[in-house]
Amino acid sequence: MKRNNQWLKDKFLWVWQNHFCDVQIINPIEIKFGQKSRTRFGSIRLRNREISRILINGYFKNLEVPEEVVMATIAHEAVHYVHGFSSLHPKIAKYPHRNGIVSKELFKRGLRDLYEFEKKWSKVNWPEFIMKNEMMRRQSRKIKLPMSRNRVNVGLAQKLIKLFLQIYP
Repeated sequence: MKRNNQWLKDKFLWVWQNHFCDVQIINPIEIKFGQKSRTRFGSIRLRNREISRILINGYFKNLEVPEEVVMATIAHEAVHYVHGFSSLHPKIAKYPHRNGIVSKELFKRGLRDLYEFEKKWSKVNWPEFIMKNEMMRRQSRKIKLPMSRNRVNVGLAQKLIKLFLQIYP
C-alpha cells in the first residue's frame, strides 16, 4: 500500500479512536507528511489559533520504515495535543517533555509496546536508513557534500565516518 496523506489520516483516526477516544477534539487536527528530516520524526503546531497541524517526517513514506514507527510518532504528537501543546486544551505542564510525561501518557493509554518498538528500531536502524537515503538523494541530485571555503565540512564528515563505523564495525 502506498503511504500518502490519506493513509496517514487513516492511521491517525485509528490511533485516536483506539487510544484517545476519551479526549474531546476541541479544535480541528490535520495531519500530513512534511519534509524529510534526519532528526525529527514529527511535530505539531497550532495554526491561526484554530487548527492543530501534525507533520510527519517525509522519510516515513518509505515502506522500509515500519508502520509501528509511524504509529508511535502519531501517538506521540497526539499526546502533545491532549496535553495542551499546540492545541486549545489547557497545558498540563510548562514543557512538553519534562519528567517523561509523553512516555507516561503513552504507557497509560496502552501504547508501551509501540513506544518501545519505535525506540529500539530508531536506535538500531535509523542511522543506516538515513545514511543510505541521504547518499541516494545526493547521487540522484548530483549534490556534493557541503563545502565551506573550498574545504569539506569537517563536522559533517566526522559524523558520517562515525555513522559508517557504527554500521560497519
